[in-house]
Amino acid sequence: MIKMNYSFMHKASFVAMLMLLLSCIFTFEMNAQGETSADPIVAIFGTDNFRCIDDFTNTSCAPNSLTYDLGVEPASGPMANDTWFQFVAPAGTVKLRVCSPSFNAAVEVYDASLLLIHSIDNSASSGAPGKEVGCVTGLTYGATYFVRVGRSTGTGAGTFIFNIEYAAVQLLPSESPGPNGNTCYGPGDTLKRTTSCYTGVLDTRWKIVDELGNETVIASNTGPLLLATQALCTDITYMVYAQVRAIDAECGNTFWGYSEGLPMTYCDDQCPIVIQPLDGDTICSPADAVVLMDENAGHVYQLMMSTVDDSIQFITVWLNDPYWMLNSFDSFENLVFGETYHLHARTRVCLQDPIMDFCDMGIDFVYCDEPMVSLDSSDRCIWHAIGDVVHFTTTHDSPYLEYRLKLYPVDDCSHEPISLAWMSPWQSSPDFALIEGIQFPEKVYGVAVETRMFERPCIGCIGAQTTIPEKSFGWSQTSYIGIAQAGNALIGDALGCGCE
Repeated sequence: MIKMNYSFMHKASFVAMLMLLLSCIFTFEMNAQGETSADPIVAIFGTDNFRCIDDFTNTSCAPNSLTYDLGVEPASGPMANDTWFQFVAPAGTVKLRVCSPSFNAAVEVYDASLLLIHSIDNSASSGAPGKEVGCVTGLTYGATYFVRVGRSTGTGAGTFIFNIEYAAVQLLPSESPGPNGNTCYGPGDTLKRTTSCYTGVLDTRWKIVDELGNETVIASNTGPLLLATQALCTDITYMVYAQVRAIDAECGNTFWGYSEGLPMTYCDDQCPIVIQPLDGDTICSPADAVVLMDENAGHVYQLMMSTVDDSIQFITVWLNDPYWMLNSFDSFENLVFGETYHLHARTRVCLQDPIMDFCDMGIDFVYCDEPMVSLDSSDRCIWHAIGDVVHFTTTHDSPYLEYRLKLYPVDDCSHEPISLAWMSPWQSSPDFALIEGIQFPEKVYGVAVETRMFERPCIGCIGAQTTIPEKSFGWSQTSYIGIAQAGNALIGDALGCGCE
């Protein structure tokens, strides 16, 4: 017997299956045409009967291959003197070679139920260096298949060489279920496959199957697959498969099929990374103030902001994007001008993911400076009529801001108060009508405005504190105006005594 020169990946599960098959003896009662045949299986191909392809340009049969004889009992019709082989698929694609046949050869491939899945018939293959080549795809790794070799014409004895070749890869066994000996993968980890016998493969295709059988197929280059690009659920064990693409001189440009799948456990418990704002920043333009986080495929994000003493904590809804404007979520309304807030964040992918604790981002930011209010320059240091409206400008706008006016008569030049002040009720506008509080017509008055954010319910608050308390920002700088009866000749004139 000529020594066989085959090699194959040694996997315990694959070997166990083959050993079970090797313990069986098969005799077929029917051939492809429904003809009776007593031909037994000539060879059950084991792990040493395959050749891992290391050169896709090779078109000759492997040297030192075993020569087989055709069956001694001829069958009537096509496929006379048929010979049967049995093999367990090492991958989804294999190449069958019947080399140097001394007859016009035909080859057929059957699945375990004897359903014909591939047929080769070439009456011009007789004699060396003739050959029949079949590139059989769609096989299932670990499944049993049968190969029938026989005459396409005539009857009688004959000899031939038979090879089965493959190019299988898989997830590195040392990287299952986690990389580098870890128990699970995170988004920053990569999937690495075994090395193909042929180093010139074009690219890799990965298949990730979840616990419900849902498949995700990802094409990548020959390098590892970064898991941050995939929407994977936390604490789920996936089955991972790999196959490579290469151009074979006989099979063409093809993927060579998935082989054994190995488990990969995914456990994304990493904290997101905040890029903006930086610690100590002041954010005062809500439409432009964008909080950025690192983006992983399929992730959703949630923010928590708290006062520095943690007395008030409120969270956003889950957000699909890792960046957003502050005023794009409801809890933005909880922010108080001039307050310092501490930033927390967390992320997840799937609804069934366990919700991780908020990560402390170590970032404190100030939400704007306190609002500044001042009397409009066009209304300052001139005489007004009773009933006129004076306008105060403010540096901030918010539906939660309120204002009240303080008005008191002063000495025309020294501006010393000569009477107690009058204050208006709180109102939402910084514009005030000069009606109430006018004690002395044709008199100079000091005017100032107090600003506050009033108490309101906290949107998205967690913990005991459910309201945002009132906060006063104090009084504006005092300005001076003159007030007289309507029609008075002074109206519109500038105040004297150097009022500015």
